[in-house]
Amino acid sequence: MQLDPLCTFDIPVIAARQLTTMSNEEMDNDLSLNAFFGSVYVIHLPQAEERLKRLLENFREIGIKDFVLFPACDGKRELPGEITSKMYSLWGSQGNLATIEKIRAIENQQKAEAGCFMSHFRVIQEIKTKFEEALVSYERAKLQGKHEAMDGLAKEVRRYSSVLILEDDNAFGFLAEDKKTTTLKGCGLLLRLALMEMPKQWHMLYFMAQSQFPSQFIGRFLRRICGTKGANAYAVHYPFYAQLVEHLGAIEDPAVKVIYPLDHQLSQLHPDYVCLAITPSIAYQTAGFSSIHSKMITESRQARGDVDHPPYT
Repeated sequence: MQLDPLCTFDIPVIAARQLTTMSNEEMDNDLSLNAFFGSVYVIHLPQAEERLKRLLENFREIGIKDFVLFPACDGKRELPGEITSKMYSLWGSQGNLATIEKIRAIENQQKAEAGCFMSHFRVIQEIKTKFEEALVSYERAKLQGKHEAMDGLAKEVRRYSSVLILEDDNAFGFLAEDKKTTTLKGCGLLLRLALMEMPKQWHMLYFMAQSQFPSQFIGRFLRRICGTKGANAYAVHYPFYAQLVEHLGAIEDPAVKVIYPLDHQLSQLHPDYVCLAITPSIAYQTAGFSSIHSKMITESRQARGDVDHPPYT
């Protein structure tokens, strides 16, 4: 399915325009993510107030103003055992079940992983539904010759033609070796240079990806991935909505007895679709309490990829 040009984003053209009209400092202070992707969704647990505070501070630094705060699914409270128990646990598979405490810890991890999985699934379900509804309305107006209505409906289709999905512990920028110091210097330039390399046909784009299998550069700053750890910042394009909903729908399918944590489940699709990662990573996970691991994470984390990357300045 190819959309009318009015209904989608020409990402390389937008990036090239910004490179010629904005200074490096302006690009760092305004990543213009709303200009490249139709919607920005933030998955957030209401009780994680400190995470949200940090995220909003980062948004102010990079110029994100238009976003949807999407309520995360709390797997420990909201999901039944028949769903959470089928979440594969690497920890449990290693036979680390010597005590009741360890068994309970595994169960809690499964519940939290299932909640994370369900949250992302619900976001993509919602975006897919809104995109399809907007597209039907646009096509109907086009057939009926209602030209005045078409412009507004085209904007609605474009709004849901792609989505940037962020977890509430995400931030944009570069993380220093000390895992505490961060900078946005050069981030805006790298983003535009990478987006200029985007192919017309793409399915996913990761802003941070730790590859589990060898990846291949398709440009200077963009590589095609075949499996990755992490799903804290990634974009999805409309041609991929149906496949993603079907694949992640395994969490609700009684016939499916085992599902994997979200990043592993997503990775199963990578080899057959155009799934890309900006390299070096321009997003990172902030330190703080992890509901999945039920402990404080004392250092921020940023994936370095699976390859030595040439300097970008």
